[in-house]
Amino acid sequence: MATRNNAAAAALAAGAIATLSLGVGVAVFLARPQKSSPQGGPGPLDVEALGRMFASENPRGSERLKIEQAWTQIRSKKPAQSLYERITAGSGWGSQGERAGGGGVRPVSTKNPASPADLALAQRILDGMAESIVPGAKQFFEPAQQDRLYRLAQAIKDKRGTGHELSERDRHLLRYRSDAEGIRRRWQEDGAQRVDTIDGIEFWT
Repeated sequence: MATRNNAAAAALAAGAIATLSLGVGVAVFLARPQKSSPQGGPGPLDVEALGRMFASENPRGSERLKIEQAWTQIRSKKPAQSLYERITAGSGWGSQGERAGGGGVRPVSTKNPASPADLALAQRILDGMAESIVPGAKQFFEPAQQDRLYRLAQAIKDKRGTGHELSERDRHLLRYRSDAEGIRRRWQEDGAQRVDTIDGIEFWT
């Protein structure tokens, strides 16, 4: 009888220790800072979407610039939306500000194929290995380029006013309706704030 009681007591003690250890382990895991890596199991199209954005938006930009550009789209996507769906807006690959096939307006450009280096960086980001250091940024633009394209658009409007036929490139440029200051003013009116500038690219919430 004593032997059975001792065995039962030992089993109960072992169970209590195991439960306590499990509880401590869970508590430590929950208390440990977790990486803010994207959720939802990114797939090949998500990787390609980021890679094509890198190759199309600022292909000569630094790695830090591309990481922060990627995180603007990760932060901006809806919970049930894939990154590919966010970046293409259902319009497939193509230029920013345009739509195709019944989709929405693309928030960024994906017109250029991704290089192996761009795809590798995209995979690192989606694996949670390249974190953002610009808090809350959800949108970006390049002021110098915006001003240049806006001036070209104004010249094309003058050309159209004289009766000249517009080329496809001319019609594409006409969608630039604001200079850099106009974009800043509109975003500020929407409650956005500028949080950083990297390689001449402004990042806003």
